[in-house]
Amino acid sequence: SGTTSLLATVSVSLGTFAEMPVTYCDRAYEEVMTWTEKTKIKYAPNKKSGKSFFRYGKYMKAATVGEALRLGSYGLDLLFDFEKGLLWSTGGPKRERPPDVSKE
Repeated sequence: SGTTSLLATVSVSLGTFAEMPVTYCDRAYEEVMTWTEKTKIKYAPNKKSGKSFFRYGKYMKAATVGEALRLGSYGLDLLFDFEKGLLWSTGGPKRERPPDVSKE
């Protein structure tokens, strides 16, 4: 399902960087991990630079989380962009609370 694929995408992205220190605030995890593929989102204008400018430019047009992922966003991008105020939820379905991934 879309919910599972979003969780898998974020989990895989997080797993890829397991050796790096975690730098995202709990609030970012708690919010982003409630989103589903159909959660509606809005991105801020592109003020990034370098390679990030071009990647962000591709997925910043997305209207849903699923669309952002299909356009090239990574799970870690969702966390980073939300925490930095570049991305926010505007409606649509969300989980009541983040899934417990500690048992997996």
